[in-house]
Amino acid sequence: MGSQADLREKLASEIDVTDWVALEPHATAGRLFIVAEELALLDAAVAIAGDDKGQVERWIASGQLGRPTASQVTEFQSQTGLGLACVIVSPFVLAQARRVENASGSEDAERKGR
Repeated sequence: MGSQADLREKLASEIDVTDWVALEPHATAGRLFIVAEELALLDAAVAIAGDDKGQVERWIASGQLGRPTASQVTEFQSQTGLGLACVIVSPFVLAQARRVENASGSEDAERKGR
């Protein structure tokens, strides 16, 4: 890929909103990472795609990035109106819970860096 800006633009265009049912198989396979609300999904995706191991390790250590906990899974399964913004950074899927009115509004917010 080209520059960091190109990578950000590419990943921003790939962010989508889905529900837990679509993400559960990725969680079961150990490929799903949950991004905390205070961390921009796009920033996490760019760091992983750019192989910024130091930053990713800091986010994991601080709890801002990690595999879904049992309590998160229960929450995702039980809540209605909870959309999960997600992006694929192969082989991983990154997701962030948020209340959504429609997918395009969340995608626009993500493009602006939240």
